[in-house]
Amino acid sequence: MTAIMKMTDSTEMYFLEVDSPGNLISEKLMLATFEMGQSTVAIDQLVQLLSTDTELSVGILGKSQTLNVATVKNALIKTEGKPVAATTIVLVANKKQQEILGNVNPHQDVKLVYVDKELLPEVSSSWHSTDHTEEYPDRATQLQRDVQNQSNHEMSDLLRNTYPKTR
Repeated sequence: MTAIMKMTDSTEMYFLEVDSPGNLISEKLMLATFEMGQSTVAIDQLVQLLSTDTELSVGILGKSQTLNVATVKNALIKTEGKPVAATTIVLVANKKQQEILGNVNPHQDVKLVYVDKELLPEVSSSWHSTDHTEEYPDRATQLQRDVQNQSNHEMSDLLRNTYPKTR
């Protein structure tokens, strides 16, 4: 967490959520279409973020680590030979995935920061209510939703070139 905080001192921090179909067969089909050059909204948004003139940090979130890595890989491939902003991309990736991304990253200005899932501590919730999860979310969940909503609005503004220049 300290590394992420230091990284965001001088840059804009965004979170990009990669949608997952939720089942193995559909996920494998998506990965096959990626290999044929097919794109998704997440890939296109990451390509647009990389193409801005603003120094950014982008956290990649999603239920499928494999799809998250494939999204970053395809965005890097699509921007090969094009100018990109100094960007730090943070994502969970195992050693093999880190090696794959390291080999396809053609940009010196794009820094990949990996979080190794195996090294993360077990997380357990002290809140056990299952009946009212949506009605009464815990503080951390609500904070995450608020940050994601704000990030989504800022990303939309940035992609439409309407993001305010001064704060």
